Amino acid sequence: MIAARNTARAQDAQILLGDALLGKREFQNAALAYDDAYRRNRSSGRAPEAMLGTANSFLGFGAKREACATLDDLRSEFPRLSGGLADRAAEARKRGGCR
Repeated sequence: MIAARNTARAQDAQILLGDALLGKREFQNAALAYDDAYRRNRSSGRAPEAMLGTANSFLGFGAKREACATLDDLRSEFPRLSGGLADRAAEARKRGGCR
């Protein structure tokens, strides 16, 4: 079971689960999966991706305030995102109408 392990692989699995759920438009379950992935290791290289997935999931079910708050946290915790991830975060901010 994914929840029983707290390893890098478990974090990867939670992100993949979030991706799959987001693709199926199961936004609330996707948000939970991404949030769990982030909480497993907040300092890993995949943590920003998990936060972005959480924000995109929030946007999927219309929780714009929560999405923008998550994107603000992403910006403050990881101010130097790589190009592709930075672009995806900027696009999410735009879709959410975030400041």
